[in-house]
This record gives sequence, structure tokens and C-alpha cells, in this order.
Amino acid sequence: MIRRYAGLAIFAAVVMGSGLGCSTSANKVEVKVTYDGQPLSDAMVSFSSEGGKGASGLTDASGMCKMSMTDAAKGKEGVESGTYNVSVVKTERPELEEKGKKDPSLAMKEIQDKYKIPKAAPVGPPVGPPKAGGASGAFKSLIPEKYNDPKKSGFTFRVPEDTAKVVEINLTSDKAEKK
Repeated sequence: MIRRYAGLAIFAAVVMGSGLGCSTSANKVEVKVTYDGQPLSDAMVSFSSEGGKGASGLTDASGMCKMSMTDAAKGKEGVESGTYNVSVVKTERPELEEKGKKDPSLAMKEIQDKYKIPKAAPVGPPVGPPKAGGASGAFKSLIPEKYNDPKKSGFTFRVPEDTAKVVEINLTSDKAEKK
């Protein structure tokens, strides 16, 4: 009798430990971003929902990225079901990036000096989307500003309905839109 209950307890522990029936399913979402028809590398793609859920991914040289929930464990890919507004951010990469790998404090001091960030200000990336012209203290956006804002980008996707195949996000420059 004790063996029967011990076996049942072990089975229950294995089922609960594997997370069967206990977790929110994540849908595989792959995104391809182009800018004026060319793959856009090193761009941050973000999905955000009205309910506060979010997912993000960084594009590779071919403009592709795999989206992951922002609160997911490192390396866990996928997006929870829902409707998401999309933003794409591509900023200049300061020439100090390589220096920062060797001596982060020196690199941060040089960034503070270059972008005229007050010494008392917190050091780190600028808060909010970058400004198109590269406002003082912010990194310059390399794509039109509207794409930095999920409410203005013009892109909304329903997961999983719109994401069964690779999601294509085709950005255009202001010049291309005026033609």
C-alpha cells in the first residue's frame, strides 16, 4: 500500500515539475525587418500589449529575429497569445562600444562628455525612444521616428493568428514615402 502511494507521489511530482498544464504557452514568432527593401540589422523589435505584456528581439544581418517575452527565462523563445503593437528601434552605435568592453567606466565617462550628460544624471541608455535627429543626450535614430513608437508605427499583430509564418515588417524612409 505504501509503495502504491509512493509511486503516485513520484508521478505527481514529475508531472508538476515538467509544468504540464501549469504554464502559459508561448508561440514561435519570427520577424523579418527591411528598410527601403534591404534587411535591417541590429534593430530592436518590440511587441507591447495594452495589458502590459511585451516581447522583443534583435535582428541579425539578414534582418531576422526570434521574439521572446521580456520576462521569459534567458534563451526561452516565444510570445504569449494576444494583440501587440510593434516598434522598431535602430540607433547609431557609439564608437566607444569596443572601448566599453575593455574599460566600461572610462567608456561611460567619454559618453557622458560627448553627449553632454550631466555628471549627476544616471548613466545608461536614454529613456524612451530615440529622437530622429539625435537630440542632445540621446543616440541618433537611423530610421524615421514614427517606427520607434508602438502607437505610431502602423504595425499591429495578433499572436498566433498573424504569426503562423515569418512576420514581415517593411519600413520605408521618409524619402521613399514622398515618391
